[in-house]
Amino acid sequence: MENSEKKEQRVNLGEIWYAIKKNWLIEIIIFVVILAAGFVYTRINKDYYVASGTIVVKASVESSPNNINNTNLSKQNVATVAQILQNSATMEKAGKPSGKLALTYSETNSAQTITMKFTSPTKDGAVEGLKAIYNAGREIIEEKDENGDQKYFSADVGIVLIGDQVNWTSQSNDMKILLLAFIGGIAAALVVTVLLYFINDKVSSVERVETLSGVKNLAVIEKVKNADSAEDYLKLDLKKLSDTLIYMEAGENKKVYQIQSAISGEGKSTVVVNLAVALGTSQRKALIIDCDFSKPNIHRMFKLSKQTGITDYFKGEVDFDGMVKATGAENVDLITCGEVVGNHTIFFASKKFEEIINTAKEKYDFVLLDGAPIKAMSDYINLSKVSDGTILVVGNDKITSRDLDYSVRELEGCNANLVGTVFNFSQVSSKKRYYYYKYKNQ
Repeated sequence: MENSEKKEQRVNLGEIWYAIKKNWLIEIIIFVVILAAGFVYTRINKDYYVASGTIVVKASVESSPNNINNTNLSKQNVATVAQILQNSATMEKAGKPSGKLALTYSETNSAQTITMKFTSPTKDGAVEGLKAIYNAGREIIEEKDENGDQKYFSADVGIVLIGDQVNWTSQSNDMKILLLAFIGGIAAALVVTVLLYFINDKVSSVERVETLSGVKNLAVIEKVKNADSAEDYLKLDLKKLSDTLIYMEAGENKKVYQIQSAISGEGKSTVVVNLAVALGTSQRKALIIDCDFSKPNIHRMFKLSKQTGITDYFKGEVDFDGMVKATGAENVDLITCGEVVGNHTIFFASKKFEEIINTAKEKYDFVLLDGAPIKAMSDYINLSKVSDGTILVVGNDKITSRDLDYSVRELEGCNANLVGTVFNFSQVSSKKRYYYYKYKNQ
């Protein structure tokens, strides 16, 4: 068995993909809602206007040091001009127009230019706002000190709006909003799926079962959708499992298997019955011993009484053969638990139970022990001592990863030989349970 580091809970991409497919309806709803919200927003969101104008930065060479030419002088001062146009003093002087200013520089052989773009919800707001900022900036740039020199420049610097003209355009964010809604809808749907994956924490894939258990999954029983397909599912998957056990028995003389699950409702007893039937059809004599005193169920599947079983043997009222019941399935017999008693745990720890197992091994090719769920009772501890191997049934979406990890650690703690798992996906109602042996007898 692999060490605990290999069984640590980790994100499994295969299981996340399974979760995505499983929650497809939720994902579609989330996607459609977000996309619809984006569409509604485009209907109520008004277009915006962009006013633009190009200004030329000019500098006078006569007042500049070292007689620098106009082009170089303009280049030196264009950044300062841009800062003045965008600073708070300019905006204050312009009357704090409502909108957003953007500047871009460009250079030619003879001039430095700045393109001003002012975005506003209305046409007039965009055009008048740009003009106000330009005029306020020009006044600040040309502001003089007490000596008559420009206050912010070492040369005579000025700006001129080309053609004294401001252009405007109407623009819309509709396509951008819809694109963001489309991408956001997909992202939100996937995020919700991943969150559900972690919050739910239910074991829902073979990969997760093998990761947490550290052993190979021996069979997958798919969900039974109707009566006609039940035989095919069970026959196919449990025939493979029975062949595996037959192979192991031939090589290692393993006959006694404890079938376990973490909790009730994972289909453990269903697996026991159909595995026994699969072994029987392979001409192997199989004995089922119902050791689940918490919820004995095997006898109901065969429509038999649970009376005259293990309890009666311990009382000395019957011998081994007196407990054994014919099930009607080929090569399959059953020992029921008998009368349910509160202190049944002492049965499994006693020499008498060892006698039952030893006699069963002499008379049968395989002995299958249907034990109480691990989280319900501690019977698995004593059953592990008389078993050659343990098979853990894991119900799809029935248990959390913590339940599975706990069960594996408990089995390891009592030195159980965990040979593999069965991933049981056939969760059907009690009124629609179809077993392979039922069809075999028809």
